[in-house]
Formats: sequence, C-alpha cells, structure tokens
Amino acid sequence: MIGIVLKRSALSLWENIFVVFLGNILFSIASILAVFGAIWIGVQNVILGVASLGVVAAILAVIFAIYAGLLRDIVRREEIGLGRFLTLLAQVWLPATLWAFSSVGLVSFLVLGATAARSSGDALGGAALLVAIWVLAVWVQVSLFFFALISRNRGDISATLKSCLLLALHNPGFSLVLLIVVLLLVPLSITGLPGPGGIMILVDHAAELRLRRYIGTGDARSQDWDALLASERHSLSNVSLLNILLPWRP
Repeated sequence: MIGIVLKRSALSLWENIFVVFLGNILFSIASILAVFGAIWIGVQNVILGVASLGVVAAILAVIFAIYAGLLRDIVRREEIGLGRFLTLLAQVWLPATLWAFSSVGLVSFLVLGATAARSSGDALGGAALLVAIWVLAVWVQVSLFFFALISRNRGDISATLKSCLLLALHNPGFSLVLLIVVLLLVPLSITGLPGPGGIMILVDHAAELRLRRYIGTGDARSQDWDALLASERHSLSNVSLLNILLPWRP
C-alpha cells in the first residue's frame, strides 16, 4: 500500500508543484517571523518568552491547518477562494490551537518527568521514563494524521481524534513506515520541495486510502486491501518511477 501512496502523492505534487512551492515559502517565512518574534520577547522577558512559545505554536498550527485544507481542495480540483479560506479558519482555529497548547504542555511535562526519572536512578524512575517515551511516541503518531484530517472532518475534534487513533493504533506498521518516510523527506525539503505542503499531500493520501475500510459499508470492511485498492492499482499500473520523475514524458 505504501507504494500506491507514494505514487499518488508524487503525481499530485508534480501537478501542483508551483502552488506547493509558493505555499512552502510563505509558510516558512511565517514560521521564521513567528519564532524570531518569540525569541525577541524572550530576551525582553523570560516568562513572557516562554508563554509566547505556546502562542507561536498555536498561530503556526492554525496557519498549517488552513494550508493543509486548501492543498487538499487544490489536489481534488475543488474551488477555493476567500470564502473557503474563512470557512477553514472557522473550522480549524480551535482544534489547531488546542493541539498546539496540548503538544507544548505534553512535551514540557514529559521532558521534566524524564529528567526527574533519570536523576532518581531507580527502577520506578526507569519505568516512568519508558511510559513517557511510549506516550510521546503515540502522540507523535496521532499528530502525524491530525492536520490531514481536521479539515476533512470540518473541525470536529472528536471525529478527528478517533480517526487519528484508529490509524495510529490499528495500523501501527503502516503508520511507522509513513512516519519514517516523512522524517526522510524533512531534510530534502531544504530546497523548498516537498516541504510541509508535499508532506501533507503524502499524509492526506495515506489517511484517505487507509480509512477506506473503516468508513465503508459492511461489504467494504469485509474486503481485503487488494480488493479495496484494485481501482488505484489499475489506474497507477502504467505509472513508472521515470514517469513520476519526468512527468512530461509520454
């Protein structure tokens, strides 16, 4: 299945390469300005600087959620405009903000807990450290799908978390491979591509294909992956790696 996801994602990226590149540049500029703003505030006042980290994370999370939603519409040839932007903003600002503050709080708590556990040096501290690592790993896996699903679920936090947990815990092998692919793509994004936009296209396709069994009817749920993905395999059967790298070739 991961091969189908990679092919679909690469084709979608090539078809929208200029939009993705421009979006990545704008998102990078916004991220740099926000981070430097937090650093400047931290220099003036340490307490305000620490608090501003959560605000910066929330702002960037909202921007990224809107970016992911617009990219999803563009890839699917749906109409976008100011109205769609405002709709996405209304749908995702609260879930994205909650995710940002939860992530900052969880990471801070786990870092402090892990430091205390290591300093204790006993078996209980080691067990607490393992639990902290496990919790962080689950949160990372859940967060991997969060931005791809929040706009799809129209800002429904409950439905989004349910889908994220379903993908992360019921499909651990697939989620782990996808996470590894994403981590490999991060250093390649220094050129501007695939960047956050290309990575989000990849995760969106992965989530869409993997959720087919769970959102389908009873007949769909009883089918194996080969049957569910037969149409995808057929449509991509003539697409080679060379066609992906050189899409202008016949």
